[in-house]
Amino acid sequence: MEGFPDIINTNIIPARWNEMWTEQELLKNLQARPVLILTTPYQPDSPEATQLQKMLDACKLQREDYNLLSINDNQLVNISILQQTFNLNTVFLIGVLPYQLGIVADLALNYPNRFNDCIFIPALSLSAMEQQPQFKSRLWNDALKPVFIENKYK
Repeated sequence: MEGFPDIINTNIIPARWNEMWTEQELLKNLQARPVLILTTPYQPDSPEATQLQKMLDACKLQREDYNLLSINDNQLVNISILQQTFNLNTVFLIGVLPYQLGIVADLALNYPNRFNDCIFIPALSLSAMEQQPQFKSRLWNDALKPVFIENKYK
């Protein structure tokens, strides 16, 4: 049987995806809150931090309403574990891609997306929004305002 590929020993799913099923340090000490905000890393006293705080204030989100996590581009977090542990109803992805949560779905950028009994709002990173204000405006008008202010998706 020469010439046939050895598909049994082919790496179909890389081993790094196993980390999604292990207990992750960044989830410790978090309380159950309805909103999860996942961002790419930023400096605490940066324009990005100021911009994020302005967005949260505009959404009328209080600190007890959400958990805020910063994850790297190559970091994976299991959305199923997050939903079960924190009883989420809204996930705001700022520069974080859905595949980093184990979601293999095409979520519309800057719009509320219903997926797995939760609303996902994917957006550009804070630095990209700073450079492209038209995306920030669309994010506010088409996603953040309807979800957090007008409560259209409850």
